[in-house]
Amino acid sequence: MSTSAEDFLMKRDQKLKKLIRLFGKSSLDFEKREPFDALTKAVIGQQLSTSAATSIANRVIAIHGKRPFKPEKILAIDTETLRACGLANSKIKTIKGVAEACLRNELTINSFKPLDDQQALEKLTSYWGIGNWTAEIFMMFTLKRMDVLALGDVGLQRAHAILYPDSKSLEHTAENWRPYRAIAAGYLWKFLDTPDCHPKILTKQK
Repeated sequence: MSTSAEDFLMKRDQKLKKLIRLFGKSSLDFEKREPFDALTKAVIGQQLSTSAATSIANRVIAIHGKRPFKPEKILAIDTETLRACGLANSKIKTIKGVAEACLRNELTINSFKPLDDQQALEKLTSYWGIGNWTAEIFMMFTLKRMDVLALGDVGLQRAHAILYPDSKSLEHTAENWRPYRAIAAGYLWKFLDTPDCHPKILTKQK
């Protein structure tokens, strides 16, 4: 992300202006992620709290070895062992399906480059167990699609409700953030994870 993206958001949204000044430059553009590792982490976290997802991921890591998760290593772990880590059968099926696709070179960073956001979303959700949320998180953090937004994310919805109580929806508010909705979302997540900053951010400017 360039400084111009932050400047753009600060000019368009006073709440984001405060958040950007508080948290500084977004790390979204600098964190490099491997596709299989990112998708596996996202699938593990589906419909779970952060603490529960972390606990399960750590059990898998104890067997797999240090991250990043590798498709060949995951495929070598039997279903019963993964289930004992706390993974549901459906998630195991998804993760192993993604592992096989990665080994076929179907899910590489380069494979998404010719695709626009909608095409990338359709490609990802064509795999069993990959829904919109998982696909959108992958697109935001791994593919660095700056205008993708996981509208169904519970954390984003909660942060939006606190920051913009008079807005009719996150989707409506986020129209003002285009073409950097992913960057803006990162600041909303940071806001939610930093409750001590809430009074300062929510105080109306004079």
